[in-house]
Amino acid sequence: MSENSIPEGFKMTELGSLPEEWDVVRLGDVVKKTEQKDPKKSPGWRFKYIDVSSITRENLQIVDYKSYQGNEAPSRAKKLVKNRDVIFATIRPTLKRLSLIDEDFDGEICSTAFCVLRTREDILSQLFLLYAVQRDIFIEELGKIQRGASYPAVTDSEVKNQKIPLPPLPEQRAIAKVLSTVQQAKEKTDAVISATKELKKSLMKHLFTYGPVPVKQFNEFDELGEFNELGVNELQNAQNSKNSSNSSNSKNSINLKETEIGLVPEKWEVVRLGDVVKKTEQKDPRKTPEWQFKYIDVSSINREDLKIVEYKLCLGKDAPSRAKKLVEIKDVIFATVRPTLRRLTLIEKDFDGEMCSTAFCVLRAKESFLSSLYLLYAVQRDIFIEELEKIQRGASYPAVTDSDVKNQILPLPPLPTQQKIASILSAVDRKVETEETKKKALDEVFKSLLHNLMTGKLRVTEL
Repeated sequence: MSENSIPEGFKMTELGSLPEEWDVVRLGDVVKKTEQKDPKKSPGWRFKYIDVSSITRENLQIVDYKSYQGNEAPSRAKKLVKNRDVIFATIRPTLKRLSLIDEDFDGEICSTAFCVLRTREDILSQLFLLYAVQRDIFIEELGKIQRGASYPAVTDSEVKNQKIPLPPLPEQRAIAKVLSTVQQAKEKTDAVISATKELKKSLMKHLFTYGPVPVKQFNEFDELGEFNELGVNELQNAQNSKNSSNSSNSKNSINLKETEIGLVPEKWEVVRLGDVVKKTEQKDPRKTPEWQFKYIDVSSINREDLKIVEYKLCLGKDAPSRAKKLVEIKDVIFATVRPTLRRLTLIEKDFDGEMCSTAFCVLRAKESFLSSLYLLYAVQRDIFIEELEKIQRGASYPAVTDSDVKNQILPLPPLPTQQKIASILSAVDRKVETEETKKKALDEVFKSLLHNLMTGKLRVTEL
């Protein structure tokens, strides 16, 4: 079969090859006319207002809205929405800011920056429509006709003039059900990630105040520091319950002392960071012009997982002027430019002996006193960052010096305790990494299904 031939049971349309029993329709022909409402005519009416910024592009949910009385209504608050409407932002349409209205927003008001799409339910499934207007081809066509430099936009008419594939209604519903299943799995994964990140915040505060809770009392982790079968929500509830019921017991069973960084166990030391790290060296790559090295800049670090996600491969003769600091495996590098952004990471084997920017403070632990992994978490603490924020200098690019970083105070438990704290927090980080990987996989599955189901290349009867 040649590349341009049409498969059996398919026909060629303006949207490409589609199953013979599918139609291609203008969107405006399968949606109803919607109404506007001026809240100012009902000055005492309190309503929820959905603006373009209300929608998260991550999962197309309305995550934020403002409540107004009619007499306070913004000038753009004009469009009435009903349960199961699809709203599509006409400003910067390529950003895909769209959502399905649920019953919480039935009868509320959205901005005139949305095109409101209300289906003719005997022809078009609302949920199918939600996925149809997410397709790349739909967005790309609008991208071609948007106008304006600062705020490129299209009109409601231009949205409604777009063509969509229209399978028979039962097949629309089946397609939407498959895509919704994947979408719900993505949302659950997001919830797990959020809950685990909250758990980490709670643990950071607890562990750096009271130290690690023995494994037998801390059901969230098995003896290897990995998560057991207890779910994340149960984990969070268990931790909250433990904190609330046992906080006084913890204080009574662990003798605490007041220090310049707050309460810590009595047996812990409190030290200046510079006293427990080694002096590190600089190197000028231009003195070895043919040496090829990996260069880590501040932008190389992903702030979400504190990993190096990109780097530049440079020859010594082409080295950036800031490429001066040599790094070794287990070093912690901490960005001194905008320190509140927490751009820091632990150097792993792949970057041993490479170079980082002078915009980093390189922290190399004296391993007889300080665990490198414990150090990584210690410099993430809110109190550490807040102290640097107080002394940062500069308006456009607020920064601190290496000396400022090394002058900060750290709690220093015995080395085995440091390792246990780091092990617990590492387990939480691994859980987040696992869920993030799962989320990326689900994103890829969703994109593939969206394309293949909406073109008939994959039929729901084959799933």
